[in-house]
Amino acid sequence: MEIALDNAVPAGVGAGAGIDGMIDIEELKNVVNVGRPVHVGPDSATTVFRLTVGGAQAERVSVTFGRASVQMIEVLEGLKVGDQIILSDMSNWDKFDRIRLK
Repeated sequence: MEIALDNAVPAGVGAGAGIDGMIDIEELKNVVNVGRPVHVGPDSATTVFRLTVGGAQAERVSVTFGRASVQMIEVLEGLKVGDQIILSDMSNWDKFDRIRLK
């Protein structure tokens, strides 16, 4: 994508130089979000493993997700602020509702 800057070329940047940037499309306030688990897309419902108090175990919980970016996803239901979940692929443990962490 090519974007033109109106009289705002950063100092030390010459013609044809590449610049990394971020475009904010929307700002959400009072939203619970987590790192985006593997295989979870926006506007979906699934189960994830949430760490229990002390972190020695994780239990399967149902979660409804909303909007997503590449790294983060909005939580609509199922988790609260401060909950920690496992983001990696846990499909090998699909038949278990609780696992012990080592």
